[in-house]
Amino acid sequence: MTKELCVVDACGLINSNGIELGGRKILAWMYCLFNLIAPGEVSNELCRQRRTDEARISKQLVIDHDYSKCLEIAKRWYYKRNLRKEYDMLDSGEKHCMALALSLSRNQRRSCSLLTDDVPAKKTLNPFFQAQKVGSIFSTDEVIVQIYGLFPELSSDYAIRAVSDYFVSNPPREPYRKDFIIEELKSSCRYLGRELCLQECARTTIYGISDQRFLQI
Repeated sequence: MTKELCVVDACGLINSNGIELGGRKILAWMYCLFNLIAPGEVSNELCRQRRTDEARISKQLVIDHDYSKCLEIAKRWYYKRNLRKEYDMLDSGEKHCMALALSLSRNQRRSCSLLTDDVPAKKTLNPFFQAQKVGSIFSTDEVIVQIYGLFPELSSDYAIRAVSDYFVSNPPREPYRKDFIIEELKSSCRYLGRELCLQECARTTIYGISDQRFLQI
C-alpha cells in the first residue's frame, strides 16, 4: 500500500511524540499510515526550543528536496490577496511546511497533507491548501480518530483517553472542541459496529508497524 505524504510541523511532532495511544506513541501509529516528512526549518525550530527528542526525530524526516521557489509562490499568493498580515504572522517553520507540501504534491502528482496543532496557523494555511489542491490539514486530535477507525486492536477507551491527554496539553480555543472530537470518534464505523464486525476487521486489517527505525518510539 502506498502511504500518503504528510508534512509535520513542530507542534504536531511534539504532540504526536508525547501522547500515547494504546501503549504506543501516536507518532508510531502514524508511521503505519503516512510517509512523514519535515523541512529542515522544523528541525531548527525544535533545536531552538531544546526539544532534543523531537529534534532528533525530525532530522530523520528531512529529505533532500529544493522547494525554495514554492516559498516565494506561497508568499505571492497571500500578498496578492491582501493577506500579508496573516502570512507574516506564520512562523518560519509553518511557511516552510506549506511550501514543502506544495512542492511535493506537484512533483509527485498526488496530495500531501499537513499535521499542525497551531489553530491560528491552520486557519491561515487552509485557504492556500484548498486553492492549490495540495491536500488536507489536520491536527493530532483528528489523527487519533483516524487511527482508531483503522486499527481494530485499539479500544475506544484508549482513543478517548488519548483525546483527553491531548486537550490537557492543548486547551481548546473553542469550548466544545473536545466534545466534538469524542462525538466524531463515537460516530465512526468502528465504534458503531464494535459488536458486529470487529473480528472481520481484525482478520482483514493490512496495517502494521513495519519500519524498524520507529518501533522504539
